[in-house]
Amino acid sequence: MRFAGNPLSPSMVKEMVYCPVIAWLKARHLVQEPATDSMLAGKQASGGGGLYARAGGYSALVDEVREEGGGVVVVERKAFKARDAQRYMAQLVAGAYILSLKGVRVRRLVLEMGGVRRELEFTGELVEEARRYLGELERLASSDRPPQPTRPGRRCSSCWYRRFCPYTE
Repeated sequence: MRFAGNPLSPSMVKEMVYCPVIAWLKARHLVQEPATDSMLAGKQASGGGGLYARAGGYSALVDEVREEGGGVVVVERKAFKARDAQRYMAQLVAGAYILSLKGVRVRRLVLEMGGVRRELEFTGELVEEARRYLGELERLASSDRPPQPTRPGRRCSSCWYRRFCPYTE
């Protein structure tokens, strides 16, 4: 799906899980945060390369894809540890799913975050999870009305997007 000229992506899924308003602003209004030191460190941790894929109206940039046992392992790297890895797992699952739409046989997923490694088999359950995330992102991006923020106020004071957020005073 394409909104405001950009295809939807796993990084937008990550933002949606963190706060849906951010994903909505990116999809509907092309608002983009300038690269931070943390983003640059993450890019360096991923090797700066990655594999870009477009399929099903989505685009994905995954940090690494390597062959293994008749399929591939998809790796997502984050330079720093986070208390809650859910948004990064959502990004990884969505990216693997987009690769699978291109006919790539994804076998395993690896999330490396701040020196901690988490591995999962890419099961039918995770395919369904990716479909749910991307479907939710499509609904969010197609709406003229902004979604409700996640835990309003708690994250908002340090959020770069607060200057565009319809819920920030």
